[in-house]
Amino acid sequence: MTLGIFSFTSVWDDFLWPLVITNTEAMRTVQLGLQTFQSQFFTNWGGLMAATLVVTVPTLLIFIFGQKYFIEGIATGGIKG
Repeated sequence: MTLGIFSFTSVWDDFLWPLVITNTEAMRTVQLGLQTFQSQFFTNWGGLMAATLVVTVPTLLIFIFGQKYFIEGIATGGIKG
């Protein structure tokens, strides 16, 4: 379960690989969508923060529901045998 949480988080937060692979706006991931709130001279901070909150919710829910297994995996990995 711990590996699953780490894998989901790393894939969910990936920015560079989807940026290189996608070529249309319809195929963008949420992390690339967050980038649309910024331009060279202006940043829509209100929209960016609201969208960031919405994007963070799935990661928090997975951690909350898998917290028992996550802590157990960390504790087990730290025991020397």
